Amino acid sequence: MNTRVRISVVACFIQNNHLLVLHQTTPPEPNCWDLPGGGIEPEETLFQALRREVEEETGLEDFIIEGLLTICEGFYLESGGQLHAINIIYTCTTPSPFPPLSSQDPEIGERGICWLPIKTIDQLHCSTRTWAALKALNFVS
Repeated sequence: MNTRVRISVVACFIQNNHLLVLHQTTPPEPNCWDLPGGGIEPEETLFQALRREVEEETGLEDFIIEGLLTICEGFYLESGGQLHAINIIYTCTTPSPFPPLSSQDPEIGERGICWLPIKTIDQLHCSTRTWAALKALNFVS
């Protein structure tokens, strides 16, 4: 079986027990709440990729990358083989609480981008990397 490796950088923003999420519509985990982030382009550092992806998906330009939260990986079937997804998740903050969000990204579904109360998020309705971030922060077990 052919295996493709994809390394992604992901931002975990939490404010007042709310998590910044977006409605992801594309594989490998479509139709779920996901964290902003995506694949690294050639010649791009991890932080450059994270800043680009967060801005593309949320409109946020003014934010602080605090540090590495966790790394999670998964294996997913895709046409022609398998995807080995490696997600590097960083904690991030914004200078002001709940800044406005906007995106023209076609991968974001009809539920859009929002600050979702953490207590309303369950494993069934979020991506593996979203759940891994919540576990690393001890919000879920």
